[in-house]
Amino acid sequence: MTNEYYIEEDYAVLAGPFASNSRYDQRYKANVIADMKRGNIPWRISCTDGENEYIERKGMILPKRKA
Repeated sequence: MTNEYYIEEDYAVLAGPFASNSRYDQRYKANVIADMKRGNIPWRISCTDGENEYIERKGMILPKRKA
């Protein structure tokens, strides 16, 4: 890794938003969760606006923000 990226130790958004009333979104969300479980990656579901859900995971490799 270069100096332009870092590993987030806490949870960071991996996928979403997933609408609770969308079959497609729910199927996609289930696939993402299955991948996290297979990889033994810590994950959780978060909801920021009351309708949509996001999947967060630990250990994301993220770009550093330029100041």
